[in-house]
Amino acid sequence: VAYGNVPAFIVTLGGSLVFRGWLLGLTRGVNIGPMDPTYQKLGQAYLSPTFGTWLAVLAVLVIAGFTVYSRINKQRHGFPVKALWLEALAVVAMSAVVIWFVVQMNNFRGIPVPVIMLLVLVGIFSFITTRTQFGRYTYAIGGNLEAARLSGINIRRNLLRIFMVVGAMAGVSGAVLTSRLNVATANAGNQFELNAIAACVIGGTSLAGGEGSIPGAMIGAL
Repeated sequence: VAYGNVPAFIVTLGGSLVFRGWLLGLTRGVNIGPMDPTYQKLGQAYLSPTFGTWLAVLAVLVIAGFTVYSRINKQRHGFPVKALWLEALAVVAMSAVVIWFVVQMNNFRGIPVPVIMLLVLVGIFSFITTRTQFGRYTYAIGGNLEAARLSGINIRRNLLRIFMVVGAMAGVSGAVLTSRLNVATANAGNQFELNAIAACVIGGTSLAGGEGSIPGAMIGAL
């Protein structure tokens, strides 16, 4: 994609056929399991209610702190800010959702470890896409490739980085899936790519590029 200028969609579908054939050759279509008990915890473990409660407190503090920091930063640079009561209401609403979620999970068995992993990754990539040079370059490349090139962005290097990140996240999801099912099957993840594309589009990502967000994709997945 980056250095051969082959369309990403073709590489994705063609690569899928290659890797699935490789998978069938390695496993001969036989399921592999059960998994090691330690490995199973990656997809099956739950946090204790006490730990979950502390996480909820931390999440509420982070929401409030980030809102205050963002408001002060905007005022410092002369940008318009929302009414104070509106931002306070937003903090209360988000905090209520967090507390409700944690209470529901604690009444069950606790917060699942995969959920914690998901939330951490959402936070990391939300920060990357909105607060880093790499994130800005990603949006610029998706929005207008030629304009990004003329602006001095190294298109090939950043495309390679983007697909490296995507591949790493596919690996993480595969590990969580096999540990949760306690077995690796030759059909694992079949047609998941369509679910991923649908989640992004429903969440506001443009197929033409340049638009979309990590939280939006999560809402689309839900």
